[in-house]
Amino acid sequence: MVDCARAQDIDAGAECTALVTDFTAGVVAGDNCDGSVQANLTITQSPAAGSVVGIGTHTISITVTDKAGNSAFCSTTLVVEDTTNPTIVECAPTQTISADAECAALVPDFTEFVVAGDNCEGTEVSNLTITQEPIAGTVVGIGDHTVILTVEDVAGNITTCSTTLTVEDNTAPVISAASNLEIECDALGSFELVAEWLASVTATDNCDADVDVTASVDMETLDITCNNIGETTVTWTATDDAGNTAQTSAVLTIKDARIPTFGEVVDLTVECDGMGNTGDWEMFLSQFVIDDPEVILQISSTEIPGCGLTRTVEVKASASYGNETEVSVSASFIIIDTTPPVVTAPEDITIEADKNCEWNDHPEITGMATVADLCSEEGSMDESIDYSDVVVDLGQGMYEITRTWTASDECGNIGSDQQVITVTGGNAPPVLVLNEIGIYLTEEGQWTLNQHNINAITAGSEAGCGSEDDLKFDFSQRYFDCSDVFEPINLVVTASDTKGNSASGSIYINVYDTIAPVAICKDTTIYLDSFGQAMIVPGAINQGGDRESVPAWARHHNDLEGGSYDACGIALMDLTQMIFTCNDLGENEVTLTVWDPSGNFASCQATVTVLDTITPVFAPVENVVLTVEPGVCETTIDYPQIVANDNCAVETHLMAGNGPDGLFPLGTTTEVWKAVDAAGNEAMMSFTITVNTYNAAPTIAEIEDIVVDEDPILIQIPLTNITPNVDCDPQQVISVEASTDNNTLITGLELEYTEGETTGTLLVTIEPNLNGEASVSITVKDNGGTENGGSDTTVETFTITVVPVPDMPVVVVPGGSVAIEPGQPIHIDLNDLFDNPDDEDGLTFEVTLPDGSPLPEWVEFDPETGIISGTPGEGDSGVTEVTIIATNPAGDSVETTVTVIIIEEETSVINGTVLTPDGPASAGIAVALFSVGEDNLHTLVSQVNVAANGSFTFYNVDNGTYLIKAIVTDEDLHPTLFHTWYETALSVLDATAIVISEPGADNIQVTMVDGRQQDGSFTAGGTIIVKVNEDDPGTPAAMVEVVLKQDGVIVATTMTDQDGNFSFEGLPEGTYDVFVEIPGYDQEITATIEVSQDSPVVSDIDFTIWTTDDRIITDVDIVDGTFDLKMYPNPTQGMVNIELIDNNFSKVQVTVFNVVGAKVLEREYLAGDKIQFNMNGNVSGMYLVKIDTEGRSAVKKLMLDLK
Repeated sequence: MVDCARAQDIDAGAECTALVTDFTAGVVAGDNCDGSVQANLTITQSPAAGSVVGIGTHTISITVTDKAGNSAFCSTTLVVEDTTNPTIVECAPTQTISADAECAALVPDFTEFVVAGDNCEGTEVSNLTITQEPIAGTVVGIGDHTVILTVEDVAGNITTCSTTLTVEDNTAPVISAASNLEIECDALGSFELVAEWLASVTATDNCDADVDVTASVDMETLDITCNNIGETTVTWTATDDAGNTAQTSAVLTIKDARIPTFGEVVDLTVECDGMGNTGDWEMFLSQFVIDDPEVILQISSTEIPGCGLTRTVEVKASASYGNETEVSVSASFIIIDTTPPVVTAPEDITIEADKNCEWNDHPEITGMATVADLCSEEGSMDESIDYSDVVVDLGQGMYEITRTWTASDECGNIGSDQQVITVTGGNAPPVLVLNEIGIYLTEEGQWTLNQHNINAITAGSEAGCGSEDDLKFDFSQRYFDCSDVFEPINLVVTASDTKGNSASGSIYINVYDTIAPVAICKDTTIYLDSFGQAMIVPGAINQGGDRESVPAWARHHNDLEGGSYDACGIALMDLTQMIFTCNDLGENEVTLTVWDPSGNFASCQATVTVLDTITPVFAPVENVVLTVEPGVCETTIDYPQIVANDNCAVETHLMAGNGPDGLFPLGTTTEVWKAVDAAGNEAMMSFTITVNTYNAAPTIAEIEDIVVDEDPILIQIPLTNITPNVDCDPQQVISVEASTDNNTLITGLELEYTEGETTGTLLVTIEPNLNGEASVSITVKDNGGTENGGSDTTVETFTITVVPVPDMPVVVVPGGSVAIEPGQPIHIDLNDLFDNPDDEDGLTFEVTLPDGSPLPEWVEFDPETGIISGTPGEGDSGVTEVTIIATNPAGDSVETTVTVIIIEEETSVINGTVLTPDGPASAGIAVALFSVGEDNLHTLVSQVNVAANGSFTFYNVDNGTYLIKAIVTDEDLHPTLFHTWYETALSVLDATAIVISEPGADNIQVTMVDGRQQDGSFTAGGTIIVKVNEDDPGTPAAMVEVVLKQDGVIVATTMTDQDGNFSFEGLPEGTYDVFVEIPGYDQEITATIEVSQDSPVVSDIDFTIWTTDDRIITDVDIVDGTFDLKMYPNPTQGMVNIELIDNNFSKVQVTVFNVVGAKVLEREYLAGDKIQFNMNGNVSGMYLVKIDTEGRSAVKKLMLDLK
C-alpha cells in the first residue's frame, strides 16, 4: 500500500529556476512481508531531489520497492512559480503639450520610453507587458496629469512608476469686430447707446468660458456732450485666463445737430373791445419767446384789416443755434366782432281808429328807434334800422300791434327791440240773415258744419264796420251724429265783427241717415246634439269676436263686437235657416240680413257646416272564458249579442277575431268590433274569448331495477320516451333531473340529455368499496305548467342494488422522491403508500427497478414488514427509481414509483414555486429544467410536477446555465394560462437564465402569465414529427410548444401530445400565425392561417423538425390548404425563379434561411412582378425558401450547388 506525497508549490529564484525538493519523506507505504515498517522499503523519486527545473508544473514519479524487489508506483506534482516583480530601470520622462480647440489634449504613448527588465524574461522589454493609466488617446483637460506606468511579466508580477503630463493653453481668444458709431451730442438716449456700444464687443476662447473684454475708455471718462464734437478712437482688449490677448478698434463720431424748440404756438382769436385789444396782443407775442441765450430769434408780422374795427395780424418767428438747422413757427392774432349792436325801441303808445276802423301807425307818429355798437364807427349803422309788425285782434274793435325794431353792424351782427302800439275803434253791430238747409250724415254717421254750410246758412248777413268778410260766425252746434236723426235741431247763430260788435238768431236744421249698413258673414261649424239637432242664431253667422276690425266710428251704437256694422248701429238681424238635423249634415248656405235704425239694410251669405261628432256607444260585452279537454285545439262558443247606439243611424262591423260563426283556438282571442254612423264617427269595442285547457304530464319510459357488483365506479342507464306528452300548444321538456335516497352509496348522478331529444343517459357514480341498495328517481318536467289542474312533472323511480365483491388495493400516497446524502439512512414503509379496503386481507409487495432488475446493494427490502431501508456509501450516487407493486389475496395489483436521489457533492439544488393568478399552482402544472449548451442549444435535463403548494425541486444540478419553464399539462384546469418561462416570459428569448458557478441552493419563483383567450368557435391544429434525414419516416414530436400569434401578439400556446398532435380550439374569426418554439433555436418559420365561417376548421398545419449535427430546423409540409407553386431550377447554381399558379395576390414576400436558421435573403414582390432572386454569394448546401401571401404560406427546400 502506498500513500503518495502531497503536491508542492515553490518559488523560482533570481535565475528563474528552482531545485526539486525531496518528496520521499512525504510518502507513507507498507508491505505484506516487510510490515508497516517504512525503513524496510526503498523509496526513490524522479527527477531526484536537487535537480534544476524551470517555471511550470513538473510530474514527480515515486517508486517504492520492498526487499523482494516488488515495486509500487505513484506520482505527485511540483509547481515552480515566478513571484519576482520585474524591475523598472528608467521611467518615461514628463511631457508638455498644447490644448486643442476644445481645450483638451490626447494622452501620448509613454510606454515606449520605459526601460525595464525581469528575472525570467531578461531585459528585453518585448517579453514584458507595459501599460499606462490613463491609456494613450485618453482625452484630458488643462493642467498636470499623473500617468501611472505598469510593467507586468508573463507570471503576472507587476511593478509601477509614474510620470507627469502637462497640458497648456497657448491659443489666443477670438474677439468680435466692433463697428463705428455716430451720435448727436446731447441727444436723448445717447448715453445708453454709447454704453451698449462699449459693451457690444465679446470674445470666445477654447478654454476660458468667460473671457474678460476691456475698452480703452469708459462712460465716466468719455465726454459725449456738445463740448466734444468730432471723432474718438476706442480700442477693446480680450484676455483669457492664460494671459493670451486679442484686440479690435472702432471710431465714435459726435455731431452737433441741436434744434431750438418753441413752446406751443397757436392762433389767438379775441372779441373786439373797440380799443385795439392791446393786452391780448402782448399775451399773443409772448409765445414766440425762447428762454435760451444761445438761440438766435427773428420775428416779423403782417396786418390784414377786417369788418368794422376788426383785423388779422400774421406773425412769423425763426430760431437757430447758429448751425445749419433753423426752426420756424407762425400764428395769427385775430380780432373778431360777434356782439350784436344795441337797438333801443321808442316807448309803447296808444292810438285810435277812425269811423272806418282805420288808423295811422307810421314811425313819425309812434316814434323812431336808435342803435349803438362798440366795434363800429359812429353813424355807420343808421341806414340798417328797420321794423316789422304783428297785429292781434283784441275784440270790441280793439287791436294790439307788436313792432319789432332791428339793426345790423358791418360784421353782420343783428340787434333788436320791441314796441307795443294799442289801437281802439267803434261799436256798430252787424246785420244777421239765417237760411234753412238739410244735413246728411256720412258713412261714419257724423257731420261737421263746413264753410259751405256756414255760407249757406248766413247768406245775406252784413258787417256794421268793415266788409262781410270780416264777420265771424259762432254756432250753438257744429257737430251732428246719429243721435240728431229724426227730430229737427234748433241752431243758434252769432255774428261778430272785428270791433267786437255782434248779433244773434236761431233756425231749425234736419239731419238724415241714408247710408246702408255693412253685412259681414263668416262660415261656421255646428255640432248635432244627442237628439240629432243643432240651432244657430244670427250672431253666430255675424263675423264677431274681432272688435278691432270694425271702424272706430261704428263702435258707439248697437256694437256687435265686430262683424256687421253701421254708423248708427244694427237695429235688427235675421237668418234664412236656424234649425239643422241629421239630414243637413255637411255644408249648408244661409243668408244673413241686417237693418240700421233708419231702415237701411244689407245681406251676406255664409256656409254652415253641420257635423256629428258624437261617437256611437256599444252595449257592454263581458269577456268569455271556457275550458276544454286536453287535445281539443279549437271550439265554437255561444257568441254574445253586439248592440251599438247613436244619435243618427249606425252600422256595426267585425274588425278582428272569428265572429259568431268562427272556431276559437286554445288561448285568448280578441274580438274587435267597430260601429260607424252617417258622419263617419267610429267606436271600437273589444272583448276576449279565452279557451283554456290543462297540461298533460310528460312521459318517460319505465326503468327496471338494476343489480351490479361492488366497485363499478360508473354505470350508464339509457333513458327513452322522454316527451312532453300530446298537447295542442308546442311544448318541450325543460328539465330532466335525478335524485337518490342514498347519497352515501350513490355519490354522483349525471344526466346526459339534450333539450328537445327523446332519449338520454344517466351516469351513476357508486362509492368504491360500498354495497347496498339505493332508490333513484328521474323527474321529467315540461314547460306546460300546472294551470287549470294540469301536471308538468312525471317521476320514474327504480332501485339500484350493489352486491359486495373483493376490493382492489389503492395507492394512498402517489410516487414521490426522497433526497439523501451519502451516509444518511433511508426508511420507507410501504404500508403507508397503499390502502387495502378489505382490511381483513393482507397485501404483498414486490420491489424492483423499472426494468425489473434487483435493487442496488445498499438498498434492503423486508417483504414481511414492507419496509425499504439502507444507507448509501461514498461511492453511491445518482437517481434510483424504485417500482413497487402491491397485490391483495385476490391477485389484484396496483403500482407506484418512488425516486431516491443521492445528493452529490459539488452540485446544487434549485428550489422553486409556481404562482398563478389564483395563488400557488397545484395539479395540471409541470416544471421543466433545460441546460444551455454551446451555440445556445438547450437540452431537457429533468421535468417534475409541482406539489400541492406549488413547490418543486431539482437536485444534483451541475455548474452551468439553465432555463426553467412552467408547463400547463391539463388545459381543462387552466384554460387561460400560458406556458411561462422563468421569471415571467412567453418567449424563450425573454426568459431569465439561472447561472450556477459553485455548489449551493437557488430559490426562484415562476409567475405564470394569464390571459390566453379562446372564446370563439373555430379550430386550428396539426401534427409535428421529427426526422433525421429524408429516408426517416419520422416519429411524433411530443411536448413541443406551439405558439399562436395575431398581429404580432401571442394569443394562445399549446403543446403536442404523445402522438405529436396539437390543437387550438375556440378561436375567434381572423388570421393567425402559427410557429413552433424549440429551446435553443430561434428560427421562426411560421404558418399563416385564416379561420372563418367558410373555413371553421384548419387541421393540416403540419411541421417537420429536422435534426442534423445537433442543430434543429423546422420545415412546413402543408399550410392552409392547397398553395400551388413552381420553384426552378432546383438544384440551382445561383438564379432562382418562382411561379405562382394562383396569381390572385397583391404582394408576395420571399425569405430564405440557411440550415442553422439564419436569414440570408428577404424580398417583397408586387402583383405582376417577376419573382426571381440570386443566391450567389452563399455557400453550397441546403436552404429553406419561405413564400408568404395574404393568409397563406409555403416552405420549399432549395439546393445550392456552386460547383
